[in-house]
Amino acid sequence: MSIRPIALKWFKEQYGETPEHISSTKFYTPDISWPRTNVWWPKFPVTIFEDFPNGHVHILCQKEPNGNSFHYLKVPVSFLKEHRDNFHTLNGKHIDLSLSAEERTLFREGRGKVSLDFSQFLL
Repeated sequence: MSIRPIALKWFKEQYGETPEHISSTKFYTPDISWPRTNVWWPKFPVTIFEDFPNGHVHILCQKEPNGNSFHYLKVPVSFLKEHRDNFHTLNGKHIDLSLSAEERTLFREGRGKVSLDFSQFLL
């Protein structure tokens, strides 16, 4: 089951509407994630750089498995563009992040070429 409808409802109740891109991801536990750790996998289209060059990507990470509340990361597109070459992409069409859900490395990107800290964007 997709977590997206629940995440979008949560976002709308907490923050209202946004014309910018919203990415949602469920909380993956070690038994179902390939790195065998707690992780989130948000992704978004590379067209974000043209669609919202001065905007944000809103990343909603499920706080716990099967939960209905989310961590909210408001990431400037300029930050993503600056580090674009460091991210893992799917078929050149989507940027595919792997954000740690482990307490000691919370919100660190671990799939790309460098380990970027996204915790600075937590609201």
